[in-house]
Amino acid sequence: MKHIFWIIVGTVIGWFLNQFQKNFYEIIGDLKDGAEELLGKYPAKRAREIVLQYSSPDAIDADKVHVAGSFNRWLNAESGLIIPRKRFTLEKEQSSDKVVWRRKIWLSPGRYEFKFVLNKNIWIHWQEGMGYPAVPGAPGGQNCLLIVKE
Repeated sequence: MKHIFWIIVGTVIGWFLNQFQKNFYEIIGDLKDGAEELLGKYPAKRAREIVLQYSSPDAIDADKVHVAGSFNRWLNAESGLIIPRKRFTLEKEQSSDKVVWRRKIWLSPGRYEFKFVLNKNIWIHWQEGMGYPAVPGAPGGQNCLLIVKE
């Protein structure tokens, strides 16, 4: 009977630690977003404001759309599930016939690969008509390419 008790205690403790870890990363991400938002008001001299947008029938019913890429360490994706950050969450704009998800971000000049992520775990690989060049050879499917010029 003691053995079963300790198995249950270990399971409960493991569950609580897992929940704490998830919440901890979200809190740290929110704090980092707040600092980056403040810094975004005073961007680096070379940084450029970039507008990222995604529109697809897949996105119409999405709860959230994020952008994950080489500029944000792919939102620390673990087993395909991202850790969302406010700064990289697109905003939904809906007209009578179309849904567009859009976000302005600041990036320094460089070459970046990225993908859109629906509902934290549905990775959208490059598709014809997205408005971004493709980068072949990425795991799971092609990435989108973004080049920020000086």
